[in-house]
Amino acid sequence: MSRDTFRVKVLTVSDSVSAGAKEERAGPLIAAHLEASGFEIIELGVVAGGVETMAAALRELTRDFAGLVVATDGTGFSPHDLTQEAMMVIEREALV
Repeated sequence: MSRDTFRVKVLTVSDSVSAGAKEERAGPLIAAHLEASGFEIIELGVVAGGVETMAAALRELTRDFAGLVVATDGTGFSPHDLTQEAMMVIEREALV
C-alpha cells in the first residue's frame, strides 16, 4: 500500500445475510468498485439490524481507524430499518 492509498471498511446491515439465509452481494460489489478506483479494502463485515447491534459494529470498525467506512442496506422505512439512527454514533459524517 502506498501512502496515498485510501483505506476502506465496508459494512452490510442485513438480518437475512447475517443469518446465512441470503447471499451477500452489495458489500462485495461496492468493495470491487472501490478497489477498481484505487482504494484499499481492509475489511468486509456483516451485521444484523438493530440500533445497538449496528452502533456497536460501527464503534468497533472505527476504533483506531482513520479511513472511510461505507454502510449498505438497512435503508427501508419499516420500523426495523434503523441504519441511519445507528449511524448517529459517529462524530463527523460525510454524506454522498
